[in-house]
Amino acid sequence: MAVEGLEGVKIHIVYAESWDPISYGKRAPAKGLLPEKMDHILSKQLGMVVTHTPVPWGRAQKMVETGAADAFVTAATPTRLEYAIASRSNVFVVPFVAIVKKQSHAFYNLTDPDDLSLFEGRTFCDVLGNGWSDYFYKDKPVNLHIVPSIKQCLKLLNVGRVDAIIHAAPVLNKYMNELSLSQSLHIKNKASQKSPHFPILISKKSHLGQDFLDQFDQYLENNASKSAN
Repeated sequence: MAVEGLEGVKIHIVYAESWDPISYGKRAPAKGLLPEKMDHILSKQLGMVVTHTPVPWGRAQKMVETGAADAFVTAATPTRLEYAIASRSNVFVVPFVAIVKKQSHAFYNLTDPDDLSLFEGRTFCDVLGNGWSDYFYKDKPVNLHIVPSIKQCLKLLNVGRVDAIIHAAPVLNKYMNELSLSQSLHIKNKASQKSPHFPILISKKSHLGQDFLDQFDQYLENNASKSAN
């Protein structure tokens, strides 16, 4: 059922174009778990008119910053909160886990992704534009090697150029299998306590604003209460 005041209102959301299966695609509409979730909430439940556009992640952030897009759904880092406002409600949770090379130092010693005390001076890999990694690694004793894609991280891990990757479990599973690396790499089960919870972030230059977020949050909170009763 549409929400009064939001029915027919347009919203343009941008997503990472190569974060399959969470979000992906080379043209609109974006595909993946995240666009499907947002379309269900915004279009089917709230009655809004939603455009889901996949772009390179760096461009997605710039589009929200400049107001070329209304929103994205991602971690509310301090940098992003300089140009966007976040919902109180989290709409997506992504378990971040470690992937290691079998029979390696990390294979035997990385039991908790939040405790990297045994990896001082060793190198972990992450993807350009992942604000979560800036937050996660800031107090860790490891070196961080940044590359443009998770595929490159996995290839470096496979040849022993990096010690481990801590990233979204669905993404690691997808690309490990796509690259046929399941015989040489191993995904650990334990998720980081800092696994990101994603609100929707609205550009401060969008026609939407705090009033929209208040309605959005109220709707989700009301429905969560009904589900609990």
